[in-house]
Amino acid sequence: MPPLRATKGPPGQPAVSPPGTIASQPGTFGGEKKEDQYYKSTDAHLAQGQQQSVGSSNLKIRVQEAENLLGKLWKPDGSREHPALSCKELKACYPDQEDGYYYIDPNEGCNADAVRVYCNFTGGNLTCLDPKDIKDSKDTDVNERMYSYDGGKVQLRFLKLLSHQVVQLFTYECCHPKDNDTISTPTAVPTPRAQFLSYSGTEVQDSTQYLQRRLVGSPCSEFGEVLHKSEYRFRGLETLPLAKFSPPTTCALRQLSVELGPVCFA
Repeated sequence: MPPLRATKGPPGQPAVSPPGTIASQPGTFGGEKKEDQYYKSTDAHLAQGQQQSVGSSNLKIRVQEAENLLGKLWKPDGSREHPALSCKELKACYPDQEDGYYYIDPNEGCNADAVRVYCNFTGGNLTCLDPKDIKDSKDTDVNERMYSYDGGKVQLRFLKLLSHQVVQLFTYECCHPKDNDTISTPTAVPTPRAQFLSYSGTEVQDSTQYLQRRLVGSPCSEFGEVLHKSEYRFRGLETLPLAKFSPPTTCALRQLSVELGPVCFA
């Protein structure tokens, strides 16, 4: 019996792609042209490279910021965020620094208690604090003057430990009776004397701190008095800064003028 041969049957229905798919055409893969697939792959690589470049730049910026922060810790610039121990340290870190106001933190704690001071580099790298006149204190007599300082006793205590010398100038003018005039010598001391109290609460003797007492004018002459100007230069880590001044009992209030200079640590 002769072998059976395959015969062509009637044409069938055209193939239909499943729902949700794209029929492949010649020169395509998964419904996309090969060149489109190449460009998409290239774009993806470029985007990945850009992300890596951005990440690398951010890392460099963060490293630089960390280096700057460490540099400020080792070499504080006297700002509120990076205060120095004292003006002396600030000058050692930045020899070209100019006189002016800076921040210090003698106790090296949180910079929240940093103190604004005047750095007198030309005068010997002095750290100077300006006194504040307490005018509304209920504990003072009308004749007296009381003062406070930024930083309080804690920062002042640490600043003293970092210093070997401290100085503060004080001047007052007032009218004295003529019969109490004892200015025959430049170092004559008024009697009775003025009284001074240190920030630590101890009395400061003015006899060894006295500079001079002299006549500066005669606006008190109509009252039969003379105007005297007394100048003091106080020194000593144990006695400064000054916190209270009481004028002599012979001092007439109508011409009382008081000037307390900054306390400067060296």
